[in-house]
Formats: sequence, C-alpha cells, structure tokens
Amino acid sequence: MSIAGKDFSDTQSNRLVLEHDNTTLNPLVDLHVYIVPPDIWRDRFNNLLNQSVSETVSIGIIRVSPDIKLTDIRDELPRQLEDLVPSDFIFLRSVGRSLTRVRL
Repeated sequence: MSIAGKDFSDTQSNRLVLEHDNTTLNPLVDLHVYIVPPDIWRDRFNNLLNQSVSETVSIGIIRVSPDIKLTDIRDELPRQLEDLVPSDFIFLRSVGRSLTRVRL
C-alpha cells in the first residue's frame, strides 16, 4: 500500500491510530484514522512515542456512533475507507507518553 508517497506494503503489520471528535449536534462522531510508518514503530516496546504522532499518515475520517465497540469499528473501517485500510491493522491507545496496542 502506498499513501502520500510512502510504501507500507512490506510491513509486518500496519498500525492505525484513531482520534475522535465528539459533537453534541450530531449523533455520530468523527474518527480520524492514521497509519503509523514502520520506521517510527518501536517493536521492542510494542508502542509509538507520543512525540512521533506528527509523522503518522492520515488515511481519512469515518463517522460512527459514539457507543460503537472496537470490534464493530474493525468492520466499519473497510466499509468507509475501502482499500486504504490494511488487512492486518491494529488499534492503538494513549498510555502515558506513548501509544500502545489495544488488546481485543
């Protein structure tokens, strides 16, 4: 996969960062989806430092219910972003000074 001139096809697994924007006017929320380039992913610690977030690549925004579960978002991402979503993606969450893998 190539996004913004970067090739992500040879990575062991693609990592996605999700960011949401909650509004009170609409029952749906915007969920911003990013790809983490393999050169900033820390395999040894299975995380990404917060200061490296600016090096991630946005692949789009999806609209979801604020009550949706991560397992349902896994199905919704390919529906809304189509072929931009890698098949082997993971979810990340902020823990202290890093983003780490969410266990489902």
